[in-house]
Amino acid sequence: MLGVRELSSVSGAGWAQVDIAFGRDARMDRAEVFLRERLAAMRETLPPNLNAPVIQSFQSDEMEGGRFLVLRVGGPYTAEA
Repeated sequence: MLGVRELSSVSGAGWAQVDIAFGRDARMDRAEVFLRERLAAMRETLPPNLNAPVIQSFQSDEMEGGRFLVLRVGGPYTAEA
């Protein structure tokens, strides 16, 4: 994806987190559309009981007006999982 500065991930039993850092020149509107399209394309490969992904876009005053995206995905879990 154009504009990506850094990509990292971490996971554990029953969870995973992927962080994507974009450069200042990245077009966040395009990144959001690309992310939505990719998630839709891979939906069938995700666990069937997973809730639909939610992507939210935020503007940060603390980051000099920089925009960032938050993706949340969840599903049912038990204390044993």
